[in-house]
Amino acid sequence: MGLGQDVNNQKKEMGEMALVAGQSVKIDEVTITAGGITEEQQSRWEQNIGKSVDERSYSHLNPAQKFYLCLAAEGFKLEKAKERAHQLGMTSQELETAQEALALQVNDDDQVTAVTRPSFVGADFVTDPEIKKLLEAAVVKSPRCLYGAGLQGADLRDTDLRKAELWGAQMQGAILRGANLDGAELRNADLKKADLYGADLRWAELGGAQMQGADLYGADLWGAKMQGANLDGADLRLTDLSGADFYNAKNLNTVILTNAFYDAENPPKNLPDNIPAAIKDNLLALDKKSYEQAKELQAAYKEALVTNSQDTITAAEKALTEHLGKCREENAKKAIQQAAPVLGANAIPILVEKLAGSAVRVTDGLPTTAASLSDVSLGGNYSLPAQAKASIEVSNPPSPDNPYNYYRSR
Repeated sequence: MGLGQDVNNQKKEMGEMALVAGQSVKIDEVTITAGGITEEQQSRWEQNIGKSVDERSYSHLNPAQKFYLCLAAEGFKLEKAKERAHQLGMTSQELETAQEALALQVNDDDQVTAVTRPSFVGADFVTDPEIKKLLEAAVVKSPRCLYGAGLQGADLRDTDLRKAELWGAQMQGAILRGANLDGAELRNADLKKADLYGADLRWAELGGAQMQGADLYGADLWGAKMQGANLDGADLRLTDLSGADFYNAKNLNTVILTNAFYDAENPPKNLPDNIPAAIKDNLLALDKKSYEQAKELQAAYKEALVTNSQDTITAAEKALTEHLGKCREENAKKAIQQAAPVLGANAIPILVEKLAGSAVRVTDGLPTTAASLSDVSLGGNYSLPAQAKASIEVSNPPSPDNPYNYYRSR
């Protein structure tokens, strides 16, 4: 999803660029102080606003950024971090420059006790596979090394950040498509307009996160905790919301939920009653077999994202969407058939033909859906009982032109 056309509005929406330089937090035995954002980072950020993912430019990590990750990957042991840095190809001069920039304090046991963490705004973590491995090693050894970090606009696609503690991290516009954030701590993180296509957010802690305009298309939110998160305009199409907790989440009336699905035995929790039916009814409850098939197709979509091949991505997306369209049709048929005692058996096949593909539910023994329909014409001489006619409602299918083969190309 693009970041929009109005640069001034985007700057306002994406938040102020300047982090609170000098703010410190003690993590384990290390005091980490936030460093300031460089002019180059500021300039690159502003140039990227309004551009699509593929049009943006990213910056390779500088010596200070690399060495900070080396320290984190070695548990902030200085000499071990130096060894890793040399293996990474850093020169003695680069190491000297990095240590000065990081303002290290070290005790007699070679343990770093204080460091100024550089900003990672617009950083490229993925082009160089060694940098990607370094980041992942840093998160495994020191899960809190990016606690509250500046990661606006950073490219983190397909990175393994499982259980990373990113509390309060500034990740506006970050590219996290296909990333593994299983169990990640993202409370109070700023994820406005972040690209989370196909991301794994199972059991992620997202309480209080700012997710306005975030693109979670095809993401896995199984068991994710979104208490108090701001989801204004977030795109949750094709997401798995099984067991996801929406307690006190904000602005759910603007969330896009088309073809979001869940295991019928593990529905999402605490969805507020005031969500418009036209939105809520887009959620698909799937039986065990259909759910397992959806998960396989969702996994294939995530793998396709990594290839960065538009044809491969579109094919995987289409397969998942078509499967969910068929599931929606089956759900509609079942709902209509449940109403047979009231509607009469002769009406069922006609209703199935007319309403299948819409979000149909049964209320008081009658099939209903999202938007009111004043009359249902069944053709011929058959007419519905008066009480049934007043209770049948039909919502718009995912696409008016082709409800079962609808997919979005990007």
